[in-house]
This record gives sequence, C-alpha cells and structure tokens, in this order.
Amino acid sequence: MLFKSCKITFKSVTRRLALGAELVYQSGARVVGGEIAVTSAAARYTMDDSEVSGTLGAAGFHVCYFKQASEQLQVVAEMDTSFRGMESVGTIGYQVTIPKADLVFRGMVDSNWNIGAVLEKKLQPLPFTFALSGMANQAKQQFKFGCGLIIG
Repeated sequence: MLFKSCKITFKSVTRRLALGAELVYQSGARVVGGEIAVTSAAARYTMDDSEVSGTLGAAGFHVCYFKQASEQLQVVAEMDTSFRGMESVGTIGYQVTIPKADLVFRGMVDSNWNIGAVLEKKLQPLPFTFALSGMANQAKQQFKFGCGLIIG
C-alpha cells in the first residue's frame, strides 16, 4: 500500500507576489527505503492577464508562464528540470474555448517530441461531456487515441 501526503503553504507578500513552501511525504513498499520526504520553495507573480510561477527543491525546479491571451485563448509555456534524472523538458500548450458551441480544445507539444490534443464537447442539456484525445511521439513511434464520456 502506498501513502502520500502533500502540504503546500502560500503567503502573499505583495498584491502580486506570493511565496510558499511544499512538503511531500510518501511511504510504502514500492518506495526506496520505505519512505521519503521532499521539500521545495515556491513563488508566484501575478499580472493583469498572465502569471509566472516556479518551484525549486532538491529534486529539481519547475518554471511556468501562463497568459490569458483573449477571452477564448489561453497559452502556457513551462520547463521542468530533474536534478536526479539530469534532464529538462520544455512544453508549450494552449486552450481554446468556444462558449457558443460548448467546445474546448487543448493542445500541447514538448521537447521530447510529444504532441497531444483533447477536444471536449458538452452534450447539452444532458450533464455529459464527450471527449476525444490523442497523443503522439513520432520519434518513438508511439501513438495513443481515446474517447470518453465525462459525467457531471
């Protein structure tokens, strides 16, 4: 059995800047040594229509930039670096929302040659959302496609 607990504390320093800390504790038979605790520091700077956030810990660091480009378009860029794995992955993504059609489209591409997309369509007046998704990595010749029904 695996047990995982996470505690995140954020405190606003100014109207736009928040600083915080995170503690993650995990224990179980599959965890090397039986248990592990990881701490990290976090920061978030908020602007009118965008946000920059990041975390730094012993395992690595993560930096993210989010922009609300318009009422319908959101874009994001992030970089995740693992000190243990000695690797970094950069990702860019977007979300387009078309309220009149009850449609949401998300897409992403990363530096490992992964390309992904999700299309969600609300099935009004029912409380269901139909989803189509796909993920491809041409370099590894891996392709995944799926569909689903979200209740709620």
